[in-house]
Amino acid sequence: MPPIFQTVNKPEIAGMSKQSPQPKQAGPQKPAKRPAVKGDVASKQDLVELHNRIVKMFTTLNQGLVEMSNTKAQQDREVLTAQLDKVEQSINDMEGMLRIEMAPKLRAIVQEELEDQWVMTRSRSGGRFFKFVLVALAIGAGAVFADQLTVGMEFASDQLFSLKDKLVPIWGHWFGQESI
Repeated sequence: MPPIFQTVNKPEIAGMSKQSPQPKQAGPQKPAKRPAVKGDVASKQDLVELHNRIVKMFTTLNQGLVEMSNTKAQQDREVLTAQLDKVEQSINDMEGMLRIEMAPKLRAIVQEELEDQWVMTRSRSGGRFFKFVLVALAIGAGAVFADQLTVGMEFASDQLFSLKDKLVPIWGHWFGQESI
């Protein structure tokens, strides 16, 4: 067994033999001074007790840290719950304000904008629709009455050219040209 774990009944003094000291013969006897002990070797029982105290200290420390973290987590939950309640109350207040106070104003604004947009769209789409109907009718009439339209166009162009021949000398006189 190593010397550290040996049980020591009485301390051994460094530098002394195991024999009892012999008294001095001369003079009055003074009590012998014990030399300073460098250190007693700890017993096995002392080490076990030290180990148990350290284990108990760390167990207590661990339990304290767990309790402290649980307390901190509970406090954080309470703070977050309070903040979430404030946010929820603010949202409910905002919703109430929008529904009660702002709804009629918003409804009037949206209605006015929709009416303006509908009038503008109607006027533009009415003109486009009318043009589309005219083009469709012209294409349909051209397909059905192609022969009659060709004869009518020849007659109209003859009439227009004869009218042109009568009007050009008058216009030329007005604008300073003799004939075109």
